[in-house]
Amino acid sequence: MAVLAGLDVTTASTGLAAVATGGAINEDVMQKIWDISKIPLPFLDRVGRGRVTAQKFDWVRDRLADAADNAWVERATYAASASGVTDFTSSATSPLNRFQNHVQISVKAVAGSEMADQVSSIGGSGGLGYNLMVAQQEVMRDIEFSIVNRLGASVAGTASVAPRAASYISILDVTASGVVANDTFSQAGSGLTQGGWETSGNTWAIPSGTCTRGGITESLIRTAVKNLHKNGAADHDTGLVAMCSPDLKETISQYMFTSSARIGSLVKETGDSNGRAVGSVEYFQTDFGLLQLVPNRFMSTLTLTNAFSSLWIFDPSQFELVYLRGPTTTALAKQGLVDVRMVNAYWSTRFHPEACAGIVGILASTAMTA
Repeated sequence: MAVLAGLDVTTASTGLAAVATGGAINEDVMQKIWDISKIPLPFLDRVGRGRVTAQKFDWVRDRLADAADNAWVERATYAASASGVTDFTSSATSPLNRFQNHVQISVKAVAGSEMADQVSSIGGSGGLGYNLMVAQQEVMRDIEFSIVNRLGASVAGTASVAPRAASYISILDVTASGVVANDTFSQAGSGLTQGGWETSGNTWAIPSGTCTRGGITESLIRTAVKNLHKNGAADHDTGLVAMCSPDLKETISQYMFTSSARIGSLVKETGDSNGRAVGSVEYFQTDFGLLQLVPNRFMSTLTLTNAFSSLWIFDPSQFELVYLRGPTTTALAKQGLVDVRMVNAYWSTRFHPEACAGIVGILASTAMTA
């Protein structure tokens, strides 16, 4: 954010160069600033919220023992070695993994002069309060971007290196430390080696290798949803979210209206005389639950050796944005007649990796196929 100095009518030196040469003094203009960047946050709006109490925090992944035929003789005496008795510490029921993540710090600095707070400006743009509100919105947008569109592993941080929370792509795995096959990482092209949880460094790693891109397919989406269902991520009567860039969302919708799509005919009965042409697909009913297709403006492309698009498919009930400290405004200094503030948030992610799938290496401009 720019320092809002003495709001000079005749110059653009006020930090509001985008405004006409009249500056931001209250004149005969519309008293509203139209800002199209104040947009929803599709990912953060859907996932849960939680709290942590340390910069480095842990959680465990647990599961029930496999279902089996279970019958007991009424007069049988319990014994640790008896058939059908499983000790809690056995590998079938004990926690399978202890995961770890790090708190990331996101900040925005704001400075405003005392005069800017006193004058009548267009839409309230001159005041410190207005700019703090904008900065808070920008921090939340940066958090969403860091999760869904950053090619980054979790990092502990040092005196000179900022700590990092795990980005979504680093969650994706095929095996969970060799214990259970997750199959949550798949590719439209080829050449990438999964990242996921690395016990050697207690970190979430990003994929590596040379990315060969390919078009998204219906089969890849169906397989990802089926694997999530097998992992216990979603039952048939609950929903999953499929999130991608606007370009990829358009590609998927266009395919669903072709004869190649293995779905029922897309017909909309409006019930009125005006009618409505339906040219997009918002939901996809699969064999294993309802899949909501959601475009995200912040999901453009990720780059390893080639820039590629991705599709995140997840159970929102199994993902949390966690705070060590939520968005806060901190006073930094008083520099003459200028007040300096910093908006900051201490945040991270906590999730069940078997409930988060993704398809990577997608070339969004390639038509979707079966």
